[in-house]
Amino acid sequence: MSHYRVGCDAHRRYSQFAVLDQDGQLRQQTRVDHEPGAIQGFLENLPEGTPVALETVGNWYCIADEIEAAGCLPLLTHAAKAKVMIPRPSVRARRKAAG
Repeated sequence: MSHYRVGCDAHRRYSQFAVLDQDGQLRQQTRVDHEPGAIQGFLENLPEGTPVALETVGNWYCIADEIEAAGCLPLLTHAAKAKVMIPRPSVRARRKAAG
């Protein structure tokens, strides 16, 4: 089992990857263009079996194929459900920040 966890924020022409260590500390943040083999090339530097969280939006299946080809484990998340889990500041905090 890998000591790393990876999150992938997929966009139309690129994906943004965040690599966290076993303590949850950000170790690397990288933008990878959607060119054939680019995602696989980036992820091949990680230990085999490293989990990579990926939202099921747009071209997720192509990205998942490259994750698997790199020896990593794609973990699919439902985009709408993942968005709900993002911590949001309270109304009071937003008003205070707005001044």
